[in-house]
Amino acid sequence: MQDELVRMAVGLPVASLWPLTVPYLTSSQLRAGLATAISALYVLSPQIPSASSLILLAATVTVSAAFWPSSDEAGERADTSWRQRLSTYSPIIAALLLGLVAAALADIAASKDALEEAVESNRAAVVGAGLVVAVFLGGSVVARILEPFAHALEDGTDGENLPSLENAGRYIGWFERAVLFGLVIGGEPEAAAIALAAKSFARFPSLSKHQEGFAEYFLIGSLASLTIAVAVAAATRAALGIGPF
Repeated sequence: MQDELVRMAVGLPVASLWPLTVPYLTSSQLRAGLATAISALYVLSPQIPSASSLILLAATVTVSAAFWPSSDEAGERADTSWRQRLSTYSPIIAALLLGLVAAALADIAASKDALEEAVESNRAAVVGAGLVVAVFLGGSVVARILEPFAHALEDGTDGENLPSLENAGRYIGWFERAVLFGLVIGGEPEAAAIALAAKSFARFPSLSKHQEGFAEYFLIGSLASLTIAVAVAAATRAALGIGPF
């Protein structure tokens, strides 16, 4: 029972907030609402279809909706149609479906048991919530930290290179925090330091090509991202009862 309480106490707040950090989701309230509902359904799956679980599901979607940005704040939507996006991701979707069909044909009973165990596992839910916090919500925190420094850089240049840096930085940050979170959760914090050093080494030649202050901007963002990922991973390990490191 205690594990289920931790699952809901951690998972539902994360389910209500993380879709608000992904630009593709925030550009549509329908997409954001579906992402929130699906996440909440996963968290509440051991309790469904109890009345309390349905109330918590509605409450989670309502809380998320209260923070949904307006169409002006969300920015312009991508000009690509849903058919073009489906065509782009169709190989990945087909590969996933192939894997599911193969598993079902090999042993449908074992596949069903594995799926039920994954859905009902409180430890998997807590780790998943921690990963989402580190990757997506952590990205929003880093962006807030870097906001004044980004404005300072923008004031000192024509801004020509900033959009590409912003877009690339978002995805690099997601992957970076996911890797760091995974390493710390796996009990390998030393490897997390190596990953950060490798990133810094890869970016070192380009630092001198940017205007003054960009190196500091890069270091602050990297260290903030590292701190958030490690802190969330340590907190997740503590919630699982396996110690912070």
